[in-house]
Amino acid sequence: MEGSSNDLAPALGRFAMVAMGRSFHWMDRVETLRRLNALIEPAGAVVLFNSSPQRTGWQREYREIITRYAGDNGRGWRGPDWIEHEDVLLDSAFSSLSRIAVIDRVEIEAETLVDRAFSMSRSAPNVLGPEKSAALAADLRALGGRIAVGGRITETVESGALIARRP
Repeated sequence: MEGSSNDLAPALGRFAMVAMGRSFHWMDRVETLRRLNALIEPAGAVVLFNSSPQRTGWQREYREIITRYAGDNGRGWRGPDWIEHEDVLLDSAFSSLSRIAVIDRVEIEAETLVDRAFSMSRSAPNVLGPEKSAALAADLRALGGRIAVGGRITETVESGALIARRP
C-alpha cells in the first residue's frame, strides 16, 4: 500500500508498531502522531529508524566536498525553528522514549558517495543545477577513487532506533 501520513485513518486497521525510516521530518509530525494514536494498540510503539556514517577519516572530507557546493546553514536542511523529533514525541501521546543503536562496518560501492549526496535535499541536482551537480559528482568520484579498494569503500555506520511508547 502506498500513501502519505495524510492517509492515516482507522480503516487501515490496528498496529502493534509503526516504523519509519528517514521520513518523519517530511510529515506534519504533530498531526501524524495524533492520527497514529488512534491506530496503534495501547502497548504499541512508534519507532524511528536512522543510520549515519561516523564522521571520521574520509567522511569528513566527504562532508567538506558537499558543503563546498551546497553550502551549510549550520543545521543542514533544518531551519532555525526546527524542533527535534524527541521534543515532538515528548509532547505527544508517545512520550516514553528510549533509544537503541548498533555500530558496524559495512562496505559500499564507491558510486554510493555520489548517490548519497544527490539524495540529500541541500545537494540534490535540482537544487544545485547541472554545472554544480557535475562538479560535485566529479569531486566525490575522485574521493572514491582515492579511498576505494576494488571499487568498494569500508565505512563505520551507526544504525539506531528511537522507540516511542505511551507512558
